[in-house]
Amino acid sequence: TQGVSSAASDVYKRQIMAMVMSAVITAVNEGIGPGYVPHVLAVYLLAMPVAFCSVLLIRPVVMWLVLRTVKH
Repeated sequence: TQGVSSAASDVYKRQIMAMVMSAVITAVNEGIGPGYVPHVLAVYLLAMPVAFCSVLLIRPVVMWLVLRTVKH
């Protein structure tokens, strides 16, 4: 069950991080005003698949770094 909870945690982290980044970047670039929430949601629809693919691509690099920097 630890593997399942770790995988679920990773999914939630990716989703939340993509939403936070979408909201912050939209606020910085466009400001917060009328249409902010729909704009953030539209940006999130693009950001989530990118975040998912990025995690899959960088996971081997992260694992390599962890193995070399964390004492076991």
